[in-house]
Amino acid sequence: MRAKTGGRTAGTPNKSTATVKAFFTDVLERAFTNPKFKTRLVTDIVSGAIDSKLLMHILDRVAGKTTTPVAHSGRLTLEQIVAGTVPDDDAEAGDE
Repeated sequence: MRAKTGGRTAGTPNKSTATVKAFFTDVLERAFTNPKFKTRLVTDIVSGAIDSKLLMHILDRVAGKTTTPVAHSGRLTLEQIVAGTVPDDDAEAGDE
């Protein structure tokens, strides 16, 4: 069998993959730097307008899949997690 010649090197994404990744990278960057965009994104996620499985797929594509399982205790809301705010009683519980 002949060896492959020409084309992309192994591991190089095709043009479509690179374009999609660049688009969603920009979306995530705006989600963390633009307060209005962040608020709208959180609202859409919480209301169910954006499916959580779709969001996880997008994050996996942009940032890569995590090698460590992520678990949520349910004590904090999505808004608190995204905003990085922790109520005083949760902060004190972590200090024990």
